[in-house]
Amino acid sequence: GPPRARRSPPINNCEQKQEQGVYNIVRLLPQVGTFYNLGTALYYAAQNCPDKAKERGQDGVVDMGYDLLMTMAGLSGGPTGLLISAALKPAVKAGIEQLIQYFEVKEANTALPAISREVLWGASGVSDLEETTTQAL
Repeated sequence: GPPRARRSPPINNCEQKQEQGVYNIVRLLPQVGTFYNLGTALYYAAQNCPDKAKERGQDGVVDMGYDLLMTMAGLSGGPTGLLISAALKPAVKAGIEQLIQYFEVKEANTALPAISREVLWGASGVSDLEETTTQAL
């Protein structure tokens, strides 16, 4: 019979090189990067890419906080404010990301406290209901 054509491997919707290139440029722009991150977080969530959606969602929230901080400081207007904002943004984001990672690692390493039976049932180790039921039998 005729030779069969090979199928190309399925394209992974979670890793898109063209979108990553756009992201690398847009993330540097104040306010535009915020909306882009939040929009792509929704897109990746719809594409069933939870890790990428979480990453973009976190970036969007961090960007939103940074934009709010710059607006409150009065640095969001004019070319000088834009330059200062663009220069500080990578450093602030890196610090926030390290802080998030620190708390994630700390949370993972923190064991839940053990609850003893004495704490649950009182000092005698037997609840009042168990004691009453045992005496009735």
